[in-house]
Amino acid sequence: MVRRAAGFRCGDHPGSRAALRQPAETVARILRAHKRPLALAHNRSEYDKVVASLTVGLLAMASQDWTALFANAPAPRKPWLSSYALAHVLPAAVLAAAALVLPWMPPFRHSALPTASIRISLLAFAILRLVPGPLLTDLVDKGLTRGFDASKRG
Repeated sequence: MVRRAAGFRCGDHPGSRAALRQPAETVARILRAHKRPLALAHNRSEYDKVVASLTVGLLAMASQDWTALFANAPAPRKPWLSSYALAHVLPAAVLAAAALVLPWMPPFRHSALPTASIRISLLAFAILRLVPGPLLTDLVDKGLTRGFDASKRG
């Protein structure tokens, strides 16, 4: 059995992922802040200004002067609810709507094919699409792609 020192949490260790995550995210925010001005530089002086700022930051990183590097770092942004909605709710709503209007769509309106199984599958995919995480999202997207590919062949 492994014993831990009193008051010691896993994230407190200086080499742990939790201790390294914040500085790494701050460096990423600094680099992202330079991306747009660098891409939109209209003349040499604007470009040189951005490059000089990046150079100062890289020299501070090389000398491990973290206070100088993080002095003008942009504040962290909170994730938007709308980005979650666009990534998960919108595709799920489209799948659910497709399941609901399937019997009235022209290819299926007078067809003898049972549309109930297709509707149930679309609703199941819509529910699974609401679950956050890349594993289920990729599974649903690949399953839909396979289903549409099989319908083209047959």
